[in-house]
Amino acid sequence: MRSHKDLDAWKKSMDMVDSIYKVTKSFPNDELYSLTNQMRRAVISVPSNIRKLINGLIYSLKREVK
Repeated sequence: MRSHKDLDAWKKSMDMVDSIYKVTKSFPNDELYSLTNQMRRAVISVPSNIRKLINGLIYSLKREVK
């Protein structure tokens, strides 16, 4: 594994991001800054956290090899 982008979990979480953005586009405008915003922030945190975790692990492993 070279990157977080190689993980199925990251790929599926990005698919979920796309799905949530498509669904929330149809929400009423009065929900834009409440439910819509909350759902979008929550769903984008999943691939972001996967990326942070994997990049941290890769960095740690590279340091151990040296």
